[in-house]
Amino acid sequence: MKKDRKCRFCKTLFKDIGGRAFGGHAATCRKNPNYFKNKKKKRTKLIKTFIEKNGELKQFKVNCHNCKKELIVNEREKKFPEKDKYFCSKKCANKRVIKGNKLGKCNKCGKPVELDKRTNLKAYICINCRIIKKNCVICKKEFGTLNKNVETCSLKCSSKLGAQNHDKDFGNKISKTRKKMFKDGKIKVTGGTTKWYQYKDIKVQGTFELRTCKILDSWKEKGKILKWEYTNDRFEYIGIDGNKHTYLLDFKIFESNNEFYYVEVKGFKIDNDDFKWKAVKDAGYKIEVWFLNTINKHEKELLVK
Repeated sequence: MKKDRKCRFCKTLFKDIGGRAFGGHAATCRKNPNYFKNKKKKRTKLIKTFIEKNGELKQFKVNCHNCKKELIVNEREKKFPEKDKYFCSKKCANKRVIKGNKLGKCNKCGKPVELDKRTNLKAYICINCRIIKKNCVICKKEFGTLNKNVETCSLKCSSKLGAQNHDKDFGNKISKTRKKMFKDGKIKVTGGTTKWYQYKDIKVQGTFELRTCKILDSWKEKGKILKWEYTNDRFEYIGIDGNKHTYLLDFKIFESNNEFYYVEVKGFKIDNDDFKWKAVKDAGYKIEVWFLNTINKHEKELLVK
């Protein structure tokens, strides 16, 4: 579970972080007194295993290849006996010149840099000099970039710019065509995050509808109803916004060949629901709304019987 945590060694606050991630920080925190002890133990273990495999280590006095500082190396034998290519620190190791590369200077600022052998020294300009300073189109903040076509300072601003430039008419056209297809029954509901389930030869949306199918099947077996279907019946209604909408019902239950009623399965009620149900009743049809408590009630009745 994620929650805010505070390191007891460095007092740094970590917001919305998991237990394992925070535990990793606590173990490697530089202000943790056990960190260096554990590091030392690991190193001595590694040296012991190396000695067991390769034999005793020898000490060699060598000079740093960069700053010529004298240092002692513990190794079985010298790795670089001819050149003594050892470094006293990472700083010195990073300053080494790789074989085949050449030292050059930036033609703008004159800063010395290590270049690849294929780089043209006459035309070379370093990254710092190539940075173009611009003002963000959205937040007006100054930023640096290597790409002259970039207009925004961050991904957040670029998404805002994209939203401004979006063709709204194109979106409205798609919406109209999809609404028409839905009204004609060519497509079913494609929105929402509820999972779809396969029940026999039909696909239902959500566990509530799946449970309803099982209840209706048991009713059919016991002769309480004649038959049922996962319906495609649609009704037009006027919503809160004053516009025309289409309402697709869930189940159609036949008590006889001529008599039937609709069942709508709902997790919770929304503002437009009253307008939908009123449209069905005004058309002269019966409708029942099943919430979770209704489904539980019908399931208990079946178990008792």
